[in-house]
Amino acid sequence: MVLAVQWVPSRSFNLGAEGYHPSAVGIHVHVRPVRSADRVAVRSSLRSQGLQELREWVMRAQRAPETWRSEVHFGCWRYDEDGVRFEGDLPM
Repeated sequence: MVLAVQWVPSRSFNLGAEGYHPSAVGIHVHVRPVRSADRVAVRSSLRSQGLQELREWVMRAQRAPETWRSEVHFGCWRYDEDGVRFEGDLPM
């Protein structure tokens, strides 16, 4: 996995019994380290495809129905010799 995204919904926070702390709510993007031998190819693939798909994922997540936005969702981009490919939850 070279790039990951997570949607954390806004829920009432009551000291750990349920919900999420307000500082954890929103969209989280994580970039993972890549072997130096793969770095140029991964960077090129992310720039040409992955970052645009990430942008679309974020925009769709923000416009998704409340039923989708009320749950935690994950997505990630994995790299192989064919480039990056998305795996995970797609916003409705």
